[in-house]
Amino acid sequence: MREIINEALNAFEILKVSYGEIRIVEKESESIYLRNGNLEVFARDDDKGFGIRIFHNGSMGFAASNDFSKEKVFETVKLAKK
Repeated sequence: MREIINEALNAFEILKVSYGEIRIVEKESESIYLRNGNLEVFARDDDKGFGIRIFHNGSMGFAASNDFSKEKVFETVKLAKK
């Protein structure tokens, strides 16, 4: 995760934003559905993504992605600035 954070910080610097932040979220969930005491469904789900929030020239921008590649982090920062 440090690589992703550093990539976002570098993008903030390169794009000269006044303020930028990254929030990384990882969520695990399990669902169990019973009918009359019998197991109907058991599901496990893992979600991971990040959000970028930018304040620049009196405006706020936000963009998010679940692609953690360096290129996508930079692209997401650019999108938030736009």
